Amino acid sequence: MMTCHRATMKAVEESRKSGEDLLSYHDTIHRGHDEAKLHAIVATMGAMDAQKSQKPS
Repeated sequence: MMTCHRATMKAVEESRKSGEDLLSYHDTIHRGHDEAKLHAIVATMGAMDAQKSQKPS
């Protein structure tokens, strides 16, 4: 489960590192995946933020 989430977050981070902005990343998601996948990514980001709040590093 977490492996899947980490892979998603890594893909987002690598997309940012390569200089793509968030809009073009979202455009890629819309082209390659269905709406449910996008919602899953947003939900994952929210869960990651919640975990950061509970356990500050």
